[in-house]
Amino acid sequence: MFLTINSAPTTDQFTSTLQIQVFRPIYGTSYKSMLLDINDNDFSFSYTPSQTLDYSDNEYISNLTAVLAYYAYVVIGYDYDSFSLKGGSDYFSKAQNIINNAQSSSAQGWKANDGNKNRYWLMENIMNEIYEPIRVCNYKYHRLGLDVMSKETEKGRQSITDALKLLEALILRKPNSYSVKVFFDAKNQEIINLYKDDSVKDKQEMLDFLVKIDPGNGNRYNKIMQK
Repeated sequence: MFLTINSAPTTDQFTSTLQIQVFRPIYGTSYKSMLLDINDNDFSFSYTPSQTLDYSDNEYISNLTAVLAYYAYVVIGYDYDSFSLKGGSDYFSKAQNIINNAQSSSAQGWKANDGNKNRYWLMENIMNEIYEPIRVCNYKYHRLGLDVMSKETEKGRQSITDALKLLEALILRKPNSYSVKVFFDAKNQEIINLYKDDSVKDKQEMLDFLVKIDPGNGNRYNKIMQK
């Protein structure tokens, strides 16, 4: 977690940006795959030196500890999801509980009307059955794809392709979902590296597919065709 203090209007009030980067080790290699790369731009909190950081799963005490606990559960949930199918459900439920407790707070990022890319919408996507393909993709991409590639490169890459194709119907139905953006924010460069050594025909097919499902990174995916 990288915390950048943007301003301090008073001695104990802070506005900040919080970046969360998470890496997952890949079986049989020294490579670590980026699992999450989230920028939370709505993080304001109060803190005084030597203050005790109190937190409870059952109530909202402060924005500082609520945000840190929320992302701790999100990180563990995503990590568990990448090792077993929907393995992070218990941790996502805890993150959702923090969202519920924070509804009475005036702090930004906890409510549906605070924007469409915030803590509320990330957890809404994860807990909503409509978005189940993103969780299945997370598992198949990492456990059946990357973890296999050190011994069976083509088999692992095909599993990654199959995992990505799971997202197509979801994206057509929900083109601006936050969880999909979070996935591709973390994965676009890795995906480029995974396919740039494929045959020209396969690279072109994958390029066309990626531009279709992730147009925001369309220009970046052109690197797949570079030798």
